[in-house]
Amino acid sequence: MSAFGTSLVGRRANNEDAFRVREDLGLFLVADGMGGHEGGEIASRLVADAVTRYFADPDAFTQPGIDLRDPQRLDQERMSRAISVARREVLAAATGELREMGTTLAALWLKKGVALVAHVGDSRVYRLRKGLIARLTRDHSFAAELESAGALSVLDHLPFDIDGVVTRCISPIGNADPDIALHETKPGDVFLLCSDGLTDALDDGQIADVLLSFADPEAAADELARRAYEAGSQDNITCVVVRAAAPEA
Repeated sequence: MSAFGTSLVGRRANNEDAFRVREDLGLFLVADGMGGHEGGEIASRLVADAVTRYFADPDAFTQPGIDLRDPQRLDQERMSRAISVARREVLAAATGELREMGTTLAALWLKKGVALVAHVGDSRVYRLRKGLIARLTRDHSFAAELESAGALSVLDHLPFDIDGVVTRCISPIGNADPDIALHETKPGDVFLLCSDGLTDALDDGQIADVLLSFADPEAAADELARRAYEAGSQDNITCVVVRAAAPEA
């Protein structure tokens, strides 16, 4: 595989996003912080670092009560525990001006023909396969909940903009439970992890167009960030592009 990540501060005063690209671990992360002051920046970095450390430490994971004959369940439990550890680090640091900090997380772990996808909040994971783009995550946001209930038109009647309000995040309070799913991978698959600074400005078709046009992950990531900024994104813009091995000729 090959992978590359980029993050633009964009039109914000500082960058509250964080990402990690660890090809050696098959682990890729994007976190979008929130909380004002330095809170968002600290929360996203804490979570990205904690999850990475957990996967890098062969002694960090134990499996009491888990059937060792079920490797897929083990993988899901490992990701769940990594996120729990990360949340505890945020909780420990959330004092004073940082008490309201939190972050989203989109995570991809590739191993043995399987993609394990986890997310909390509205940072997303996409997969491009044979020219077709699929969103592998469903936003934990107020807008997404209304859409799922067939009531998206309610947003038009509210007196304030709540499109960007998340219903889950990794923070000291609230729901931090991740959605975790396993997907079969195939040669040639391309994965994208991104913050909402990208998806607020580009739709799925525009994202697919870039991934199809730029085979090199670095070129694709840079082009996605550039197009989102030029399209008027008002947020930090972060994306990680991961390309699986090409199919054999």
